[in-house]
Amino acid sequence: MNKKIIKIQPLENTISFIIHLNNKCNFKCTYCTAWHQTSWDALTMEDFNNIKESIYKLRERGDTRNIQIDLTWWEPTLDKDLIKIVNSFLDIDNLYVQVTTNLFNILSFREDLINLKDKKRVNFNISYHYFENI
Repeated sequence: MNKKIIKIQPLENTISFIIHLNNKCNFKCTYCTAWHQTSWDALTMEDFNNIKESIYKLRERGDTRNIQIDLTWWEPTLDKDLIKIVNSFLDIDNLYVQVTTNLFNILSFREDLINLKDKKRVNFNISYHYFENI
């Protein structure tokens, strides 16, 4: 079993969880090193529940910093559970989700995007790509 990638960056006012959601991408951009990497096991819903439990424990200890969940690397929109994962995190107060995507697959779940629990706490960071690398 390969390692799953989660990086935690505690900052003064925010704790950032940088999560490599999956190991799939629909592009092979020359400037990106992700598709050259040895793949790792994609995170499971159990992994996300464990992350949420860690955040709840921070809250129980009185930590009021904002939480940033960064779903990034490879292409998060290729994960069929993306919206379910995002919505599950939005149950936590003072938590924000950022998804870095090439947007190529975004139309496949546009209806789900409309029904996000709290759109004000979700940010899609768009990575521009040119199509010769598809």
